[in-house]
Amino acid sequence: MITFIRRKMKSRAARNIFLWLVIIALGIGFIVIPRLAKRAAKEGWVVSVNGQYVPYRDYLLRYQSLEKMIRGYRSQFGDFADRLLGYMGLAGDPKKVAFNQLVEQTLLDQEAKKLSLHIDSEQVIESINNPGFMQKEFPFLLSSGAITQHGVNEAALVRALRRWGMSPTDFEDAVISALKRDMVIQVVEGAAYVSEEEIKQRYILDYLARKFAVLTFDFDSFLKEAKKEKISKAALKKFYGTQNALKKRYWVAEKRSGKAYVFDPKSYGVSASEDDIKNYYEDNKMRKYVEKPAEIQARRILFKVAEGQDEAPILEKANQVQVDLLLNPSKFEEVAKKMSDDKETAEKGGLLPFFSRGTRNKEFEKATFMLKADGDISKVVRTDEGFEIVQRVKRKMPEFKSLKAVKAEIKSAIENLKFKRLFTRDMNKIIGKRQFDKKRFDEIIKKAVKKEDVPLQAKTETKRSKTLFGIRGNIPRFYVEDDKGVLVQLSDVKKRHLPVLADIEEMVKNDVYEMKASAKLNKFLEEAKTEAKTKSLDEIKVAYAKQYGAILDKTVWTKKNDKEKVNALRTKGYPADQMLKIEKVGGVAFYRGAQETSEGYLVKVDEIEKVNDKEYGQKKDTIKKELMREKTKVAKEDFIAFLRKKATIKTNKDLIKR
Repeated sequence: MITFIRRKMKSRAARNIFLWLVIIALGIGFIVIPRLAKRAAKEGWVVSVNGQYVPYRDYLLRYQSLEKMIRGYRSQFGDFADRLLGYMGLAGDPKKVAFNQLVEQTLLDQEAKKLSLHIDSEQVIESINNPGFMQKEFPFLLSSGAITQHGVNEAALVRALRRWGMSPTDFEDAVISALKRDMVIQVVEGAAYVSEEEIKQRYILDYLARKFAVLTFDFDSFLKEAKKEKISKAALKKFYGTQNALKKRYWVAEKRSGKAYVFDPKSYGVSASEDDIKNYYEDNKMRKYVEKPAEIQARRILFKVAEGQDEAPILEKANQVQVDLLLNPSKFEEVAKKMSDDKETAEKGGLLPFFSRGTRNKEFEKATFMLKADGDISKVVRTDEGFEIVQRVKRKMPEFKSLKAVKAEIKSAIENLKFKRLFTRDMNKIIGKRQFDKKRFDEIIKKAVKKEDVPLQAKTETKRSKTLFGIRGNIPRFYVEDDKGVLVQLSDVKKRHLPVLADIEEMVKNDVYEMKASAKLNKFLEEAKTEAKTKSLDEIKVAYAKQYGAILDKTVWTKKNDKEKVNALRTKGYPADQMLKIEKVGGVAFYRGAQETSEGYLVKVDEIEKVNDKEYGQKKDTIKKELMREKTKVAKEDFIAFLRKKATIKTNKDLIKR
């Protein structure tokens, strides 16, 4: 089998796969863990699926590979990594993901066996030449040296497989099993169907503008009505007790007061010499004293990602283009003109004007400034526009402020550093090792430039408050902020407590009324929604304007992708995202905010823009592909859920906890 694979790998496709695997290994971080099998020598089994046992070794390999891949994605794609991992089904704890993948794999293996599927040798070789397949099924082989630019390295592959207790035959069987699983999934996904009506409905939702009627109901009107009812003492007592039991609603937080002694560099008599100033300038000029920052000129290729769009296929396309450009960097300009979704720069071969740090998307800047030389090409990077590939064109070095211009600033910085060091040393002598030296304390507070009373207060997020509430056993604490050092002493403590109901009866009563008003508003909105199916919101407004302060608003034409108009709806407090999901003219929905005292909104679609047949024809195929991706994903998930539901699955919890 190995000789056959090596012979087949001596092709142009094989050489390309080598580059793919190296890039994936470097960019995503699949690094083989040496002698991993030895760590699982006493592997046992991790899960039993319908009586078939999955070895702990398989689970450990899968988990370690996933963990490294997730770390690599977070390093490469920054804030967008979690969303991308979610699209790929890899969000959450890598241990749970690995476990679920193995259960799913075993279930599919069992279904494939029932179908008596056949895989020929050509399919096996083709799959080994497929980087996506290898990444998905055998990530632990990517950096083992088993696959080289000359083909399969038989010795390296045998060594790599041996480390995990696999023979060449085991490897071939694993490839065949993976291909059979893919065939099962293809059969399941093949049942997915997208109708013309579904395509048109998605087009209407995503691309056509709507006009809404929004009827707002004032919460205070419902509160006023609720307060007409009398609340018994028993009801108040029950509410008070329930709220305290559930969320300690009426407990009063601990309060403290104290004294703060403030120190500064002058109080310690520190100074900075000429040598100190010169050394500080040289050590910090790159970080602090740049007159004109370094600038880079670069080319970009943008693969745009629309809001809510499946990112995985776009990333796959970007990765393929990046691999091709690494082989032919000189073609970057040509490829940018043909493929970049940034039409403005595409005309110039993706060329951007010179820019410095802090002027563009942080992930884009990070990728660009990491490039070592002109002509270098970045990894695929995720920005707020989509996936991007960057090529460095030219770099300008930074220019610095003169020492004379920043001398006073440096002198102050050095004095502050010396002061903080001396102040911290003195404080540690006074309160070090949780022992309070009262004599030293009385001496040191004489240096203070100011003494301030800290009034009785609950804990806040200020440094002074946090320090005051961090005091234990009346031993003072200190903190340093800007050019000041502050020593805090505790004066008084009012312990956390629960007031008796009689002391806060009016507060509790108002909370009960708010709860009742909220329930009344919710019930009313349900009834008004039903009424709005046969009446206009103008009629409903007339009926309830006086009683519930109903205010009617008619919106302008608003599209889902028109951020300015969507944000205008949000600014008014309207539930814009939910409104834009209403599908048909006359469709009605109601909404409340997260707070119990939030207003109520009744929304109805008055008009939907007419279908533009030309635009619909242009977007139809793209929409169909998106819907098909969604449906095939759901079909697979439903099929796996069905298999899991009827399966007998036993977990070896002792091994899982390792």
